[in-house]
Amino acid sequence: MRFSTAILALLVATLAGCSRGPVVSVTNRSTVAISNAVVSGPLFTNAIGTLQPGEERSVVVHPRGESHVRLTFDTGGQKIDSGGLEYFEESSMYRVSLTVTTNLQVESSSTIKHY
Repeated sequence: MRFSTAILALLVATLAGCSRGPVVSVTNRSTVAISNAVVSGPLFTNAIGTLQPGEERSVVVHPRGESHVRLTFDTGGQKIDSGGLEYFEESSMYRVSLTVTTNLQVESSSTIKHY
């Protein structure tokens, strides 16, 4: 009985490690703070909060299948919406980078981590 409990615990721990999703990083390269930053896509929304100039923050997202990513934020009384950017899938191998530029545009790129 103890042996099967140990095997079950190991299996659960292993599967829990596999549940990690893609990582989305947001970097503020503008000269102003951005607030209420949210990373979203079909069936996922992750609040980033406020980023000061030069600050970067990363979140793990959990899309359902193929997805794109969108960044929205407020600054200087403006609401900025990047629209749908960078394609990725639900695999933890994907890394998506979103950069707010000096003119408050959002640039995006993605990579696939190879093990």
